[in-house]
Amino acid sequence: MNKQLATQALIGTAQAIQSTQKIHTETPVDTLLPSTADAEHTLLLSAGASIVYERAAQMVISDLTTPEPAPAETQETCPRSITPLLESLLNWEFGNDTEPLLAEVLHLMHHYHLRLPYELLPFALNHGTPPAITSAAIGAVLGTRGRWLSRFNPSWSWAGQFFEESELALPNNAETLWQEGTLTQRREILRRLRSINPAQAREWLSAVWKQEKAETRGGFISNLETGLSIDDEVFLEQALDDRGSKVREIASSLLSRLPDSALAQRMRARANALLTLIDGTLNVTLPTIFDAQLLRDCGIDQQSNKQEIPSLYRARVLQSTPPTHWETQFQRSPAEIISCAHGMKWEEAILEHWTRAALHFHSSTWFAPLWDWWLQALFREEIANHETPREMHRALAAAIPAYAEQSMQQLEPATSPWIEKLIILPTPWSDTFSRTYLNELHIFAEAQIKKAEVGTPQTKPRWMAHVPGNPNNQKFYAWSKSLSIASKALAPSSISDMLREWPGLTDNQYPDLELHSWYQELQHCQHILQTRQRLIEGITQRK
Repeated sequence: MNKQLATQALIGTAQAIQSTQKIHTETPVDTLLPSTADAEHTLLLSAGASIVYERAAQMVISDLTTPEPAPAETQETCPRSITPLLESLLNWEFGNDTEPLLAEVLHLMHHYHLRLPYELLPFALNHGTPPAITSAAIGAVLGTRGRWLSRFNPSWSWAGQFFEESELALPNNAETLWQEGTLTQRREILRRLRSINPAQAREWLSAVWKQEKAETRGGFISNLETGLSIDDEVFLEQALDDRGSKVREIASSLLSRLPDSALAQRMRARANALLTLIDGTLNVTLPTIFDAQLLRDCGIDQQSNKQEIPSLYRARVLQSTPPTHWETQFQRSPAEIISCAHGMKWEEAILEHWTRAALHFHSSTWFAPLWDWWLQALFREEIANHETPREMHRALAAAIPAYAEQSMQQLEPATSPWIEKLIILPTPWSDTFSRTYLNELHIFAEAQIKKAEVGTPQTKPRWMAHVPGNPNNQKFYAWSKSLSIASKALAPSSISDMLREWPGLTDNQYPDLELHSWYQELQHCQHILQTRQRLIEGITQRK
């Protein structure tokens, strides 16, 4: 903008008019300005005309190159009947229910090899920007046009890491992407190359290792999990001396998965010294000296707080040891070994380390007894409202969904432990568990309807307030909360049953305030289930 215009805009026309009676931009624009306009009007006209004049004088860019067109699509587009619903989900119009609904329909689309229609691609690319949890699900249904489009907007570059799963071979420009692509693209290229040619992937990584930042090295080395073998030992041993703490931690974890690696053997020896079984009681014996070699193997920074090192050491050693090792070491079953930890000083910490190790090494024989331990700990309320049990249960539930659902039968419906478990069960629930839930729900609803004074309307309906000391209110609170969970978790085969009419309940008659509140939750649940049903049927029954 012209300097005089900027000055007058800053100091105000009332001050500026004292020193000058006319605004000059020193351009032909000055001849177009009216001489009778007031100072404010003149200033605005001058600024607008000056900007148009400056932009009109810019040279036209003539050397633009037309980008290569998007490759042909290999996936069928999703049915038009669900496009409006998908747009609503991508625009977050379902509030807190959006993410689980969107995740379900995207995974279903991917299962049926469908892609998003072109008009939804901008919404999807905006919605999927990390840290959205649906990024991978969106990336799988973008189609070739969506991935092509992501190249033209820096905020969409996250989508460049996704390739069609059917592409077993690397793209033709794989080496170029590895050298010049975005970080996400390079990680994806490395992951795919590891599944095809692990040795070459390791060579590519070794060639650029020293020039990469520590954070980047940490992301790259985690991809060695794909195709991990004893051939990676030398590279990973060198990574134990890396400057990046995350790199050292990942390298230690990967080496521990190689049972024949030198580090795995050293860690098992340390585990045997750390944990002993004497007269049916587990004992923990920590080293008296934490030397440099020990810290290096565990991926622990030597500058760590000295008071924290013992607990870090205990965690790294136990989580790096396959739980099956303890079966051989102690000659006992997983359940028996877990029972030996009862009452010991670090019982919860030991069980957390064993759980993480069981998941890490896929020690399936440990899953059920570990789940039972966390469940009993919740019963005892020794670790109530603690995030660790939820995290452990959620991970175990994903590994043993049928057993997790079966364990719900040990709990009384509409109690705090029951709700806690209901939240972490994998979704969608099985057909069997969905029917069990609906049966219990029907029993509860029928009992409450019988108690209600039908025909006595309430003039001021209100939402139920949870009163801790009132068991009846607690029941309504728990069942209401369960409806929110069930709306996204019920098996598709049970949706129709949930959408049926509920005799004894109407929207205009409120015989009981809490029953009315629960009925409002039921209506919201049915609305979400109707949306799910339309999406599922639109994909599975498409013409």
